[in-house]
Amino acid sequence: SAEFGGVGSGSVYFYMRYTTNNPFEQISRVDGGCESEHLGIDGVAIEAIDSTLYIHAKAKDENDCIDNIKGVRTYRVECSCRNEAYSCTGFDGFPFVRCE
Repeated sequence: SAEFGGVGSGSVYFYMRYTTNNPFEQISRVDGGCESEHLGIDGVAIEAIDSTLYIHAKAKDENDCIDNIKGVRTYRVECSCRNEAYSCTGFDGFPFVRCE
């Protein structure tokens, strides 16, 4: 998409469902940072720890746009609780993410 990373930048789409019986719904999309980056073409990995969910996307980076030797972009999924005194936990036990 031209408004994100340019034509041919590649995109990774995020889907989720609240229970195993529900269908997946698209909730977000991230685009490569440069033209011809091909984000996610060489794989996507999900890393979950109690406090955070990370998405790692390996790109075919033809223009040396990514500043790490592995050609991986990492995204941290943000979660916000209605009460600002709380923070999200339980990402490693999805779907049991909660505010504590």
